Amino acid sequence: MQYEIHVTDKDIARGKRQDIEACPVALVIRRTLHRPCLVSGLSVHMGRKGNGQQFKTTWWVARRIYRFDDTGVMKPFQFNLTALSEV
Repeated sequence: MQYEIHVTDKDIARGKRQDIEACPVALVIRRTLHRPCLVSGLSVHMGRKGNGQQFKTTWWVARRIYRFDDTGVMKPFQFNLTALSEV
């Protein structure tokens, strides 16, 4: 399954640096899929403990997350989130 994710200026302003549950990408995924998630660069794990369905992102998305963690700067963007498996 694939979801289209849109990170907006509002999400970026609300997001927290170096926080796998509250970075801008995590906020958008949680809002889109209506479930909590943990975002760690190339992977996304659903559920409060990260033991649910797994998704993958691309290096392009991961670089944006890492840059936000380092600088607090991110521009709005969109990407496709692809499901890997059901755990």
